[in-house]
Formats: sequence, structure tokens, C-alpha cells
Amino acid sequence: MGWPQFFSPRTFATAKCVEVDVLPKIPWHEFGLSVPARMDADFTGSTFRNAYFVIRHEASQETLHFNEMVHVVQWQILGNDLFQLIYALEAFRGSYSTNFLEDMARNITTQFENTNSPFPSEAFVAAYVGHYLPTVFTHYIKGKL
Repeated sequence: MGWPQFFSPRTFATAKCVEVDVLPKIPWHEFGLSVPARMDADFTGSTFRNAYFVIRHEASQETLHFNEMVHVVQWQILGNDLFQLIYALEAFRGSYSTNFLEDMARNITTQFENTNSPFPSEAFVAAYVGHYLPTVFTHYIKGKL
């Protein structure tokens, strides 16, 4: 079963995969910030807007493409500013492993790995985002994070 079946034709058509030898990284230091916990690891994929980058020797991994496509959908739903703001806030609140956007992608990717039939991935992402945003904004406004 191919992973493209889990995304709408429009999303799949607008996403771009770029195979690279070295992933681009967030330039935390250029923003005057220290690198958040576990964000300096050697990852196999990274997403920026509708383009996702995968390490060339990992490019045959179906779950890697699926996971990065979940991030493409997150960017589509949240937009450029809100995605980056939430990603950074989450990175500094905890670490890569506790980042809401990463956790969501891992959970939906696990569902993909454990199913035999396509499911509406974009609807799953929208539901996670809709459930999460009110809580996170309340915490940030109250200074609890």
C-alpha cells in the first residue's frame, strides 16, 4: 500500500520531496537562541512549508515520507507564522520528543504503520490541531509554559 493514498491529491501535488546528503537545520543561533534540547540530533527528515527534505540513503523509507507529509499538512493548516511560533515554543518548553507537532506526526505515522487501509490523514491532523490550540494558547497566555 502506498503512502500517497493517505493524502488528498491536492496536498500530494503541492508537496515537494528533496533528497539531500545533509539536512538543513533551524539556525537557532542566528536568532540569538540556544539550541533546544535534542534539537541538534541527526534527523532523517525535515519539513519547511510544502517542501520536505530527506537524507538520500533513507529516501526509500515509506514511513519517513509519510511523517514529513504530516508536517506539510500541519504547515498548510497553521500557516507559516503560527507553525513556526508553535514549533519554537514547543521546542523551548520541553524537547524534540515532547514537541506537540512532532508527537502528532509520530502518532499519526504509527497509525499508518499499523493499518491496512487508507485513512483521512489531513482530517486527523486538523482534529489534533483543533484539540490542542485552545489549551496551548491558554497555557502560554497564563505563563504556564
